Amino acid sequence: MFILFVLEFNSYLSTHRTTEVQMGGNTAGDDLQISFNVSLPRIPCEYASVDLNNILGTHKVNLTKNIRKWNLGQDGEKRLAEAAADATEVEHEDREHPEEEATGDAAVSLTTDTFDTFLKANEVTLVNFYAPWCHWSRRLAPTWEHTARLLRNEPYHKTVRLAKVDCTDDNGHALCHKNHINAFPSVLVYRDGKAHTHEHYHGDRTADAFLEFVKGIRSKAVADTGSAEAQRMHFEKEVNGDKHHENNGPKGCLLTGYVMVKRVPGNLKFTAHSTQHSFDTSKVNSSHIIHHFFFGDTFQMQRALEAIESGFLPVAEYNPMIRLSDTVYYSTENDMTQEHYIKIVDTKYNLGRTGELDTFKYTVNSHDYKDENNIPAAKFSYDLSPMTVVVQEHNIPFYHFLTSLCAIIGGVFTVIGLIDSVLYHSLSSMKTKMSLGKQ
Repeated sequence: MFILFVLEFNSYLSTHRTTEVQMGGNTAGDDLQISFNVSLPRIPCEYASVDLNNILGTHKVNLTKNIRKWNLGQDGEKRLAEAAADATEVEHEDREHPEEEATGDAAVSLTTDTFDTFLKANEVTLVNFYAPWCHWSRRLAPTWEHTARLLRNEPYHKTVRLAKVDCTDDNGHALCHKNHINAFPSVLVYRDGKAHTHEHYHGDRTADAFLEFVKGIRSKAVADTGSAEAQRMHFEKEVNGDKHHENNGPKGCLLTGYVMVKRVPGNLKFTAHSTQHSFDTSKVNSSHIIHHFFFGDTFQMQRALEAIESGFLPVAEYNPMIRLSDTVYYSTENDMTQEHYIKIVDTKYNLGRTGELDTFKYTVNSHDYKDENNIPAAKFSYDLSPMTVVVQEHNIPFYHFLTSLCAIIGGVFTVIGLIDSVLYHSLSSMKTKMSLGKQ
């Protein structure tokens, strides 16, 4: 009896969980939130894009709603400044200059052998890295040559020069690789003859825009090096560094935010996209760092984390935060798409102590492959199960404990009474037989 009482009392104090599977826990019309914080160390924010596709025919490119971009340093980790989420439309100049074509190229063609020497000979050099097969490069070519000729009429034409590099040529291929060029055309600005630092030009592609950009650089130069203003600028450079220059290394982008998707199979891609550039897919690297990537409401996710920390929800039952948080996927070579296939199961927890918790459990399988028809990307393909797992937590009611306790007491007394009755009648029968001399 004592052992039964202890076991029943222990069961009364324990919490029990039951799991059941239901069909269609969510209505098909409900949208699903995907929250993410992903770094692309080898794709600049100028080109970084979040694309959405699903089996209903939805195809959205470069989503910007509820998404923020942050420029990263060349180490791919240091956050520098927030970048514009929307790409700026670039104005082009489509005028032809047939009278100039006969006079030859005004912009100097550079190679690996002549690049450093040419930069050192000029205070400011604008270099157009292009590819002959690129539509945007062909569109810029006459404007670039026209601008180079207009510069000859400026008083500073001997110190400000325009040049170009053919990235498909054997003599320019290594130079473009060294400067991490993966989009065409890319206009880079070099100052003070330094080949190891540069800045990107992102303005309009017209002769007037290029000349205004050069004049803006010239207007900031201080002619009198002994002036107080010049000394102040020199001091700021020594302390803070020259903010006009950037390290000559690959720039990255941090994309954070969320998107709302239909509850049907689809994929979310982090890739490179531009309406003003062409990409050489063999130069695009899809390496990425997943700081977090989860499905569902952010508030519910926070509650799940708190439940894990408090011990109410075992970590083993909530593997999303393990599989898709603080994970790094590096591409060993360019032109590779890295895909994560995610199978999602809607899971509802009724924990009693923390209330109802609606979240997701899922499995993740990752692999990489070459995709010759598309730009390399970090691709998250998801598929939602029509089933919902319901985990309920409950305790034995007190009245149930009392009923069980009474049943134990009554059962024990009943069994004892039966044993006593059997023993009494057996002994009585034996005494009667002995008195009659039958035994």
